[in-house]
Amino acid sequence: MTFRRRLSVSSLAFWGLSVFLFSPNVDAEDQPVSFTSGTITSDHLEYRPAESLMVAKGHAVLISSQTRLEADEIHIRISSQTATASGKVYMEDERMTLYSDQLDYDWGLSTSLLENGYVQDPPWRLWGRRMRRLGPERFSVQRAAMTSCDLNPPHYHFRAKSMHFLSKKRATTYKTRLAFGTDAVFYVPFYTRSLRDNRWTYTVDPGRSSYHGYYAKSIFTYPLTLNSYGRLYWDHFQLSGNGWGAEYNYFRPDVKGSFYGYRITDRKAKMERWNLRVGHWQQLAARWSLQANALYLSDLDFNNLYFRDDTRRVLQQAESDAAVTYQHPVFTTRMSVEHDRVFNVQKRRFIGQRSALPMATLQTVPLLFGPSVYFTLSGNARHEYVRPGDPINPDFDRFRKSADAAANLSRQFRPSKDVTITPSAGMDETWQSWRAVGGTVDLNDIYQGHGFTGLNFRHRLTRNLDYDLSHSYRVRWAPNSLKRDHASPGANDKGTEANAISLFSSYRLGAGFWARASSGYDLRLLEGEKIKSPRQKIAPPSVEMSYRPTRWMELFHRQTFLLYPVRRPQTGQFSFNAGQREIASFNSGFSYNSGAPGQVQIRHGATFPLTTGWWLDGEVLYTAKGTGKLNYDTVQMDEKRLTVRRDLHCWAARGGFEQRPGVYEFFIRVDIKANVAARQGVASPEERQFYPTRKQEIP
Repeated sequence: MTFRRRLSVSSLAFWGLSVFLFSPNVDAEDQPVSFTSGTITSDHLEYRPAESLMVAKGHAVLISSQTRLEADEIHIRISSQTATASGKVYMEDERMTLYSDQLDYDWGLSTSLLENGYVQDPPWRLWGRRMRRLGPERFSVQRAAMTSCDLNPPHYHFRAKSMHFLSKKRATTYKTRLAFGTDAVFYVPFYTRSLRDNRWTYTVDPGRSSYHGYYAKSIFTYPLTLNSYGRLYWDHFQLSGNGWGAEYNYFRPDVKGSFYGYRITDRKAKMERWNLRVGHWQQLAARWSLQANALYLSDLDFNNLYFRDDTRRVLQQAESDAAVTYQHPVFTTRMSVEHDRVFNVQKRRFIGQRSALPMATLQTVPLLFGPSVYFTLSGNARHEYVRPGDPINPDFDRFRKSADAAANLSRQFRPSKDVTITPSAGMDETWQSWRAVGGTVDLNDIYQGHGFTGLNFRHRLTRNLDYDLSHSYRVRWAPNSLKRDHASPGANDKGTEANAISLFSSYRLGAGFWARASSGYDLRLLEGEKIKSPRQKIAPPSVEMSYRPTRWMELFHRQTFLLYPVRRPQTGQFSFNAGQREIASFNSGFSYNSGAPGQVQIRHGATFPLTTGWWLDGEVLYTAKGTGKLNYDTVQMDEKRLTVRRDLHCWAARGGFEQRPGVYEFFIRVDIKANVAARQGVASPEERQFYPTRKQEIP
């Protein structure tokens, strides 16, 4: 029988076709054939009972509860449980979308064969010359290609002679090439990757260093739970050997921390090099918290060569501590331990310099005693082991107990709405079981304290301008007494440690400009001091300014002037920042110190697009040397960095080099943005708390 018009027909056989041919949720070998209803529409529908064949031509559409099949023509052989769709074939089910020129389906075996097939399985899509669907989620593809880029044509794709694809789980390819655009740039005989979302990432950064030779740094990152992840490090260095490390990070609102360890047998330096870092913070109760930090490393140059992206290149001191803190609305108290290690040049390793166990501290907030009267109290107590000096002096290598307390009382007067006067007075007392006097040790208990007063006059001249005029006076008491210390060994101040007036002024014009200036005058007459000029007693004036005319531009300058014995700048700093990093930016600055005459440290950096998709990011730091002022004829390069980034819709690449004293290296990385998003989804911003000097662009 033949239908010459567009029809919609319900049939038991049609449902069987839609379920067992096209639904990925039914396995024909495991399920009995059962029939209900389905719908097929076309411009021309023909049924041939003798051949058990149904032919739908012209906009043929077959719909079941889970599947939609569209084609120019569909042949359905009910007796053999097969069907052939041809001409712009489109099929959509619960899991994916398929396109092909021709589709042969065997719903008895739950398989299909596609010619020039194309499958969308977001975020991935694959296509091939000949594609066989082996099950609801499994494909075998000849002359295959795969990409996660959603552009046409894609910015990147994998080409392979053959591929096995398991939806949302894994893709395995043979004789694989990675292509950017139409150009193949990398070949590997075998490649496999997980298609699961945000489970693990693995990166390899190849490069070359003047110290290590050629190298490959690899990082494996795996989320262990919703609030923790781990990393494994493996670095292969041509000259240095193999370095291994691990890192574990955990983060919740009430507890967070990190453990990091790395070790390498450095063939070039002929020594074991290692680094161990521990950080932990925990909210024990509403007002109780615990924090700990530990740092141990083999040598002071470890960070410069091995610890990834640490801005502190050389460490000469390693500090470790742990503390329990109680925070009350009125006071804060803490019980802690500390351990400091310094690098010993003769022994070529870190040695203990000071250990404090335990330490107790107390600090109150300003307590209001009557109208505008405030009282503060603080105290510390410690038991410590001290090992100063290099080489070690046995007389100093001993335990010491100490304690101190300080109290301060202040009152605020307001004669007018623009004037505030605040006098203050206080004292502190220190006790220690022994002290160093010259090259010997005084084993007697030592009590020594201070008395101090202060007076601050604040005046708001205008809405934008105000100043503070202050006087401070501080005397040192003689050991074990409350009398002025007139004869302390080596001191020429007769017990008066401070007697000075100071001036601090501030001017602010909106949010775009502010300026500050400060100086002081020492009123003391030190023993043996000869006053040749009043400038001799003036503290070096300091001026700093910040100007931000727009959101994308900022200038900052700070200058300190030395007035005696000659008038000249003592320290200076200038910085200029313009633009936005995600668009284009430039920064520059310099700094100098009179302690290093004829030297200026200069920094320049910029980030900007070369062309569409290409970015350049660079920075140089160098020291200009000369006779001073503007006469500099020698440049010493301290550090330089250049990074070129290629940023496209779905992939990114970067490469560049870095040079600093003793190290010269270049590197390269190619990233699919799906991998970048996965790494960003795993990493926690809490890393900044435990690795404050680490550049945060770590995988």
